Amino acid sequence: MGGWIFPLLLRSPLHGLLPHHLLLITVTYRDTGQERTLPMEYHELDGRMFVVTQGRWRHQVSGGATVGVTLRGKRRR
Repeated sequence: MGGWIFPLLLRSPLHGLLPHHLLLITVTYRDTGQERTLPMEYHELDGRMFVVTQGRWRHQVSGGATVGVTLRGKRRR
């Protein structure tokens, strides 16, 4: 499984079928203006959520860029 199926399921009422440590991050790339939605694994520690990645998109969010998060079927900014 992967590619298009994770984002589809994580946005739907069927999100509960997937592991509970998955979310979607939506980032607008500064250099192209394109919006990308990426399935990611997250961890919670002391009530705070952490996403650790070495992906190229991480450079796009430095400096306070807006990031959308879809968690358990609900989108948040």
